[in-house]
Amino acid sequence: MTPTSFAIASCWWGAMAPSVKDNFPTPYETEGQTMYGVEVHANIVSQLVAAAIDRRPLVQVWPEFWEGVWLGAWALVGGITALTTSKVQQKLLGLFLMVTLAGGSAVVLFWAGWWVPTSAAILGAVLTHGFVVACELSQEQADRSVLMRLFAQHVSRELAENIWQNRESFLSEGRIVGREMFVTVLFTDMRNFSTAAEMQQPHETLDWLNTYLGAIAEEVIAQGGMVDKYIGDAVMAVFGVPIPSTTEAEWRRDARRAVTAAIEMAHKLDRLSRTWIAQGLPETVTGIGINSGRVIAGSLGSAERLEYSSIGDAVNVAARLESLNKEVDGGPCTS
Repeated sequence: MTPTSFAIASCWWGAMAPSVKDNFPTPYETEGQTMYGVEVHANIVSQLVAAAIDRRPLVQVWPEFWEGVWLGAWALVGGITALTTSKVQQKLLGLFLMVTLAGGSAVVLFWAGWWVPTSAAILGAVLTHGFVVACELSQEQADRSVLMRLFAQHVSRELAENIWQNRESFLSEGRIVGREMFVTVLFTDMRNFSTAAEMQQPHETLDWLNTYLGAIAEEVIAQGGMVDKYIGDAVMAVFGVPIPSTTEAEWRRDARRAVTAAIEMAHKLDRLSRTWIAQGLPETVTGIGINSGRVIAGSLGSAERLEYSSIGDAVNVAARLESLNKEVDGGPCTS
């Protein structure tokens, strides 16, 4: 059979009355409209004739295996797009480009005579992208919870946010990475706590002690330091953590801040002491020891109870200087 055999026009007969109910929805009709059966058959024959005479390829579909590869590839692209972008704007742009590329690829393949599952591919890519983003958000929330639990009550808000912005260098498997740092350690201890505590009711003692500790902590945080821990009526503070100081100029800055904090503590406690003396309490005297040196800083404790702390000879020397302050009965002892 030659192409000229199809030169004769083809005529189709069929019922086109609504009462016959021989009408069907097709992709060629608008919403709510249908095509009569005879028209459907005529269109099929028209496509076959066009394929034979004009050499127009018929639309084909891939085998199930290759359709699965197509869908899996776009799901993989969706996940990779989410993993390789960090900012929200980048993720949204990546999602838009991915959907555009998937749709464009489907159009090109259709022009080439192939029908591929476009909607399923886009849906798979979007769902994978969303799943990866959700996992990242969950991990980010967990990391933020760890950091804020360790630091939020011990440093200024600005320093806490700085820590969060640099979280990649801090966290490893839910713990703060241990590292050696050059810091300045400050120890302070109240001299007459027992005497004052015996003169008050338990709740009054706690209120009084919290006021004292709050005054100490405020000055540490105001100077950019970190309250490492409270040990009864004693306070250990560290300057130069958790974001490490790496130059000699920064080490000197940390030392100056520690000394400034100690001086401001003395002024504030002097004012508080006058108030407490008026209430019949003994004069509040505090000893302060300051030392600079290298420490190891990181997470200490179990998975259920972690705290960020610094350990090393520099800490021990600062504690001994604070104890020495009892003998010299002067200002802060530094080294």
